[in-house]
Amino acid sequence: MGTPNKYNSNLCKIALKVLADGESLAAVCAELEITRETLRVWRDRHKEFRDAINMGLLKSQRIWEKIGLDGIKGNYEKFGAAPWIFTM
Repeated sequence: MGTPNKYNSNLCKIALKVLADGESLAAVCAELEITRETLRVWRDRHKEFRDAINMGLLKSQRIWEKIGLDGIKGNYEKFGAAPWIFTM
């Protein structure tokens, strides 16, 4: 399992990609095989990791907002606003 000494800068790209695909911090942890606590430690200790997480979260939010907008506009045959709200 993940420990703080497993960190390397290549993990930033992986974390950014997972989040940019619209996934969650839990998905980042699963992909990196670390705990949420380790993610928090790395985010606090490594600026490049913190920046990747922050940018990834923005990209993820953008994806989910677009899904909502497209749903409101009727671009999805069966858009469920309630599940979308809870996902947001």
